[in-house]
Amino acid sequence: MIELVKNFIFYQKINFKEDKNFIHESGHVISAFLFSEDYFIDHVTLNPSYAKRFNLNNEGGSYVVPRKGKIDSEQLLKEYIFILLSGYVSQELFTNRNLKHQSNSIWLSNFLSYNKALGCDGDFYLISKHYNKYFGSHDGRNHIIEDILIHVTKFFNTLIIENAVLSIVFRIKASIEFTIDGNTLENTKEFRTIDKLKPKLFNTLLRDF
Repeated sequence: MIELVKNFIFYQKINFKEDKNFIHESGHVISAFLFSEDYFIDHVTLNPSYAKRFNLNNEGGSYVVPRKGKIDSEQLLKEYIFILLSGYVSQELFTNRNLKHQSNSIWLSNFLSYNKALGCDGDFYLISKHYNKYFGSHDGRNHIIEDILIHVTKFFNTLIIENAVLSIVFRIKASIEFTIDGNTLENTKEFRTIDKLKPKLFNTLLRDF
């Protein structure tokens, strides 16, 4: 009941069209929380001047780094792809509600065909870059993306995760120059919520991940 009330309040305060980029980056943040043992959010920014400084696109982005300094296992690569796909899934679930119950093949097709128009071309580039670096080619890349999308859409289709995303949106919008560092994010209620939920999530929704 509490989560339903929070969801109602959040929806009254969000302009989903104008806040699409905030929702996108918040999706990355929530998934990075999920894999916090392996990945760290250095910072998130929706400030163009900061974005250029960190070689992000003009609208900003999330700078997520592996704690080991490199991606040296297939599991770490899968987690990284999960984090990268989360921006796309998050923004589309909120701004294109017709996709909510679509098949996974539709989610994949939209991402592969329209990633630039959707503002996800940077994420697609990083997926391709790291996949190719680890496997030595792009063979099988789309199959891996499709498989991981199944898990990402399940994860974001839960009320408590949806509310966590919207809560992070408000945190970014309220921050100085729309920029938050990783240490600040890891001291939020949202981080603690995801951290507490991990055992349950990996035993249910993400059991096969």
